[in-house]
Amino acid sequence: MSLDRFEAIHPCLHINDNLQAKPRGTDAYDRLFKVRPILDLLKENMRKVAPEQCESIDKQIIPFKGRSTLKQYFKSKPHKWGYKVFTPASSSGIIQDFVIYEGKRTTSEHEFGISGDVVIDLVQYLQPHVNHKLYFDNWFTSLLLVDELKARGFHSVGTVKVDRNEK
Repeated sequence: MSLDRFEAIHPCLHINDNLQAKPRGTDAYDRLFKVRPILDLLKENMRKVAPEQCESIDKQIIPFKGRSTLKQYFKSKPHKWGYKVFTPASSSGIIQDFVIYEGKRTTSEHEFGISGDVVIDLVQYLQPHVNHKLYFDNWFTSLLLVDELKARGFHSVGTVKVDRNEK
């Protein structure tokens, strides 16, 4: 397809109905609304792969230098600008789910803290009490989260910060 043809089609291309978008500033507002159907389809297909016993939960950086409100700056990373994505990866490196960081939420209620809520979201597709082992670093680790994962039937291992505050 030529560039001219793409530029002619591009304004007409819509993946989601703009009339169904929730207003900015409300709890239901979704910054990824316009591409949410594609993201959901991608997640659905990723989850078709059988999960392995060991999963490592970490953040990934998708390098991006263009204009976007979701773009983050990472001082200590080789790629300074990009999207922050939280992923559980199996020991073979297969990613089966992801959560794209959308910035601060309008509500400040987090049952397990921001990082704990990310972990809880990422293990929703795993079957409980099947001996899954979750590994994560000190940004995710909290006693409250480890207790909740144990109650849900998951084993977890993570490094701990001595001065970490709960939530």
